[in-house]
Amino acid sequence: MSKADDATNRPGIIGPADPTNTVLQRAGHRDCVIASVATALQLTYEKVAEMFEIRLGNNGDPLVGDGINLLDTFGVIFKRGWSACPLIAAEHPAVDNAEITHLSSDEIKNALEGHLAVVGYVDADPETGQHVLAWDGCNAIDCSNGTIVSLEDVIIDLAVVLTRAAPLAPTE
Repeated sequence: MSKADDATNRPGIIGPADPTNTVLQRAGHRDCVIASVATALQLTYEKVAEMFEIRLGNNGDPLVGDGINLLDTFGVIFKRGWSACPLIAAEHPAVDNAEITHLSSDEIKNALEGHLAVVGYVDADPETGQHVLAWDGCNAIDCSNGTIVSLEDVIIDLAVVLTRAAPLAPTE
């Protein structure tokens, strides 16, 4: 999905993530959106799968096929009390002829500090391809292996900032 040179689009491992705050993907499944949203919002894998109406098999593995498109999750996330603000990077192929200037991948990286989010990019490894990382306000967490990773060499296509959604206070 990224216009970047795929040879450099791979996050470097910084170290292990806190296992008590990280929800891992289920082995062999394209479920990074479930695991990353669960990690960012500190929910269980099962709760997020239920939220996205993803059935789990008898062994707890998701029945997701080719995975979940992060852009399809906003309404479901909102119904559960969270607001999802998408930041589509200037490097994303869908903004080739955009009339409005989009934030660059680097600008998005800077803007994420202090916010919960999930971050989408295309990994240089073709076996991984499109992938999503959790962002806990200061660290990117790869839920495929439970590591904190650097975004330095990653060209972000899309980030979704997650904040608690509160209804307006009643007016008098």
